[in-house]
Amino acid sequence: MPSDPPDHEPTGPDPSDERRTEPPSLFWRSRGYWLLLLVAAVVALGLTFASRLQ
Repeated sequence: MPSDPPDHEPTGPDPSDERRTEPPSLFWRSRGYWLLLLVAAVVALGLTFASRLQ
C-alpha cells in the first residue's frame, strides 16, 4: 500500500508557501525605507521643476 495520502485529502499547509508569504511588518521593514526614499526623491524633483517653471 502506498504511504502517500490520496490526492483528495488535504495534506496541510505547504512549507514552501510560508517562505513566499511574509507578514506585512517584515515587508515594510525590508522595503519601506527604499519606498520612502523613492517618494522623497520624486517629490524633490517635482518641487524643483515646479519652482523653475514659475
